[in-house]
Amino acid sequence: MGQGSKKKKKGGKRSKGRTPSKDKHADEDNELLAEEITALSAIFQEDCKVAETPPKIVMKLRPYSKDTGFDDLDVSALLFVRCLPGYPHKCPKLKIIPEKGLSEADADKLLSLLHELANSNAREGRVMIYNLVEAAQEFLSEIVPLNQAQKS
Repeated sequence: MGQGSKKKKKGGKRSKGRTPSKDKHADEDNELLAEEITALSAIFQEDCKVAETPPKIVMKLRPYSKDTGFDDLDVSALLFVRCLPGYPHKCPKLKIIPEKGLSEADADKLLSLLHELANSNAREGRVMIYNLVEAAQEFLSEIVPLNQAQKS
């Protein structure tokens, strides 16, 4: 019987030995997030603000401006992204604050669209903040002509 209790202790040690693999995945996830934040900062520059611990990112959203003439239009919003432990396998917390020319209804539609996209990316474990910003820019680009037509 004394040997049986020793075997139980060994079994306990084995399960403790598995915890570093979880830490390894967490380290990989943190590295992916750090790389994504670096890329976002480089791409969006002054439109990207990062607050550490836990990683919070604030993105200024505007419609696409290439060859569209939307650059002069007053349509923008802020996207708040709070990455939780487990990102990118876990969806970040998202919040949209409408700024210029964006109604609350459109902001709600945009947030719903971004949640769907985030859930899809999280299921696949893909970093997603750039994709979310790109989808938001496309959404804003599509509603700008509608808003401008209503003002005319």
